[in-house]
Amino acid sequence: MTGVQTCALPISSDGDHILAGSGDKNVYFFDKGCNLLWTYNTNGLVGGTSISSDGSYIAIGSDDKHVYFFNDIGDLLWKHRTKGLVRGTAVSEGGSFIVVGSKDKHLYFFNRKGEVLWKKKMGDWVVKTAITADGNTIAAGTYNKQVCLLDRSGDIMWSYETDG
Repeated sequence: MTGVQTCALPISSDGDHILAGSGDKNVYFFDKGCNLLWTYNTNGLVGGTSISSDGSYIAIGSDDKHVYFFNDIGDLLWKHRTKGLVRGTAVSEGGSFIVVGSKDKHLYFFNRKGEVLWKKKMGDWVVKTAITADGNTIAAGTYNKQVCLLDRSGDIMWSYETDG
């Protein structure tokens, strides 16, 4: 990754695994001893990365408009194409649910098998996402300064416009 921007850098809750998304179109998966366990090349900057708390599942979002879902040994389990670049990704505990935000102004909610459980039109590009361990509550931040809290069904519980 020499001379290339690191764009996203989550770590497992136990500190055993580190995930790095890069401007060189790769994602890098390390153990805490700085051993590179695997890497994967996409066709765009990797600006959205998340890892389950136990480090067993990984979701990445790329400027190639795809979300990718892996296990901890680097097997690509599935990928899904959106209509915009993907930056916001979050994985619930154990990888049961994945939430993804896209520049296509949608929030996507997947199960571990890669099935889209719902797709929600948001007010603007969804740039940040978060999910609770049990997958019951989702947070999304949009480019137009909105912070939204949704339930597992995709219903908005509340929305707030920040000052910037």
